[in-house]
Amino acid sequence: MSNELESRFFLNDDEKINNLDDFEIPVEWWSRFYEYAWASKFLNKDDTIIDAGCGIEHPFKHYASNRVKKVYAVDINKEISSCENTDTLEHICAEFADMKDHISEKSDTIFCLSVLEHMYPANIVNALKAFNDMLKPNGKIILTCDYPHLGTDTLMNLVNEAGLIFEG
Repeated sequence: MSNELESRFFLNDDEKINNLDDFEIPVEWWSRFYEYAWASKFLNKDDTIIDAGCGIEHPFKHYASNRVKKVYAVDINKEISSCENTDTLEHICAEFADMKDHISEKSDTIFCLSVLEHMYPANIVNALKAFNDMLKPNGKIILTCDYPHLGTDTLMNLVNEAGLIFEG
């Protein structure tokens, strides 16, 4: 699969995925069909990744852990600490700004899927800076956001304020 970056809205004729391994994506999560299909193109078997704001029930972290070297699943929900870890999947309860206190290695890719729109703008900037600090050189941050909850102009301004640039 190609892993070309393109910053744009998902379209109805984009590639979709209905399930991730054994997990059937609920129809109410309509955007996840597209987000997971797109994000999965950035999973590489030798990579270490972070699934930032992964939630408890969202399956991407599990799907990814079967396709990459290591996944750090980070969320602020304390219940994540009781989730079972494996050789390829480690659950961490932490704020994005504190990830570096829990993860000793840099990541090839950080995935943040439909999370930023739930945060205040200043916290988004801090999160993006924390993500950048956790990346290896030439690493990527893969973002999706629910529009119009987080508008494109606002997101672009926050990305610029964090000192990052969009690719594609």
